[in-house]
Amino acid sequence: LVLIIIMVATLFYTQLQLMRKNMPPESLTGPMAQQQKMMIYLFPLMYLFSGVSFPIGVMLYWCTSNLWTLGQQEILIRNNPTPNTPAYI
Repeated sequence: LVLIIIMVATLFYTQLQLMRKNMPPESLTGPMAQQQKMMIYLFPLMYLFSGVSFPIGVMLYWCTSNLWTLGQQEILIRNNPTPNTPAYI
C-alpha cells in the first residue's frame, strides 16, 4: 500500500511539474489544456485503485522510473527551459 501511494504521488508530481513549469501560459487554455489537466488527476487515481492488483516488482519499477524521470525533468527544465514559460523567467 505504501508503494502504491509513493508511485501515485511521484506520477502526479512529475506530470504537474511538466505542466506548470515547462508550458507557455497560452498553452494552458483551451479544450486540450482542460483535458490535460483532467488527466493529471485521473491517471494517478486510476493507478491508486488498480495498483493493488499489480505485482510488487512492477510497482517498484514504476516508483523507481518515476523518481528518475522527476530528477531528469528537474535538471532539464532548470538547464534548458522552453522559451516563454515560467521556467525560462
